[in-house]
Parts: sequence; C-alpha cells; structure tokens
Amino acid sequence: MLDFSQVERFALRLRAASEVTFEDEWEDEWGQKAAQQVSASAPRLTGRLAGSVRYSGDGEVDITVPYWPYVEYGTSRTAPQPFVRPAVNRLAPQAAADVGRRATRI
Repeated sequence: MLDFSQVERFALRLRAASEVTFEDEWEDEWGQKAAQQVSASAPRLTGRLAGSVRYSGDGEVDITVPYWPYVEYGTSRTAPQPFVRPAVNRLAPQAAADVGRRATRI
C-alpha cells in the first residue's frame, strides 16, 4: 500500500508558501496608491519629477530624479515645495483603516 501522507503534507506546504498574504496584497495596493498620489502632488514645471515616481514593489516608492529632495525640502535659494510628505499624510489614515479591516477578516 502506498502512503501519500508525506506528498500531501508537501503539497500543502508548497501551496501555503506560494500564496500571497493579505500583507503582500495590502502593501502592493497601497504602495501603488502612494506612488500615484505622490506623482499627482509633484510640482509640474516640465513633468519630469512627476513622471519619475514609480512603485517598485515591496512597499517602496522610488523617485528617480536626483533633485527631488531639493524640491521637497527647498534650498538656500528656493522655497520648499513639499509633495511627498503631504501625499503620504493624506493616505496614511485610509491605509491604516484598510489594514485594520483586512486583519480582522483573517
């Protein structure tokens, strides 16, 4: 007689390992929303700054132009034009409420 119990256990472990968790889904969804919000909030002189905002995965938002901190925080010659912090601050309460809803469904 064949014993498939080990195969079944292996299949269950494999399935569990490949499933995307709610944390992964939440992180991707809100990371993309953050990138969109930051891009929409960026000052537009040429559009290069807004166009450089990307969601790179793992909850990371990348801004690829090297001068973005000078725009965000200002310099000795230019006033700050914050666009990252206000965008994140607008999304934070919604994201926190959403993660709470999702966590209670597990």
